[in-house]
Amino acid sequence: MKNVVKSNDHQVIIDHVGIVNKRLSISTEVFEALGFKSGKASKLDVGLNELNICPTNIHYMFDNSYIEVIETTGKDYLLDLLNSDCAMHMSLLVSKDIAKTHEKFLGNGVEVSTPITNSSRPADHGELKGTARFQWFRFMKPILDNNGMVAVMQHHTPELIFQEKRYQHGNGVYAMEAIYADISVAQAEELTMLSHYMDGEFTTANSIQSLRVVDCEQVNHALDIQLDKKRSPYVGAAFLTHDLALTRTYIEKSGYSFIETDDAIFVDASKEMNLFFEFKTA
Repeated sequence: MKNVVKSNDHQVIIDHVGIVNKRLSISTEVFEALGFKSGKASKLDVGLNELNICPTNIHYMFDNSYIEVIETTGKDYLLDLLNSDCAMHMSLLVSKDIAKTHEKFLGNGVEVSTPITNSSRPADHGELKGTARFQWFRFMKPILDNNGMVAVMQHHTPELIFQEKRYQHGNGVYAMEAIYADISVAQAEELTMLSHYMDGEFTTANSIQSLRVVDCEQVNHALDIQLDKKRSPYVGAAFLTHDLALTRTYIEKSGYSFIETDDAIFVDASKEMNLFFEFKTA
């Protein structure tokens, strides 16, 4: 049963992804049941706290990347992304010189948000504690269909994000290998181009390197699930685990449906989050 999910792989350098919720508990209940650990929930400071429209977020950290789970206030910029209670709507490309990258896009007629937004949040991911600071902007013209937001960010405190002594997940998961999306090949190629358009010297250690283009109907048939590409363009995530047998124990206890192949386990979170999760060893 190898290659049960058929995909067309593209190299896209993604810093992290964002899941947007009307209620934070929609996502956190799924992740906790599957054995993931997170830091504490906190408010994202985007310079708008006085208006009380800053979203609440929680983070699931891995060696190379992380998932940002966000609860919209209903008054912030995230509400426009939602056409369901919960889905993965965001991918964040990464620049080491965001001002230069921003200027480059504007100079080439690419419509991006301006000015660059300064943000911060408490970092509670391991031995080091503090306030994580970063800057970001987003592309104003939609790159992806179905409410997919693409943004660019720069970490100014990467030592708080990618910690050598961070917390570990009980299920043995240590990295995100890929993101699955039901998008066109042209959209995937544009994301590839944009992710290689960034400024600064990069290492591949702190990013997701693969975007896998799939067809929802094929995935639904293969995994007997109910993804709806109208909810969001991102429909799956692939994780690497140190111990697939250990991961399986959490999956079995979670109560979520799953299918096991020769070398991977696929978990159905389509109802809750419009996602499937793939777990495998490297």
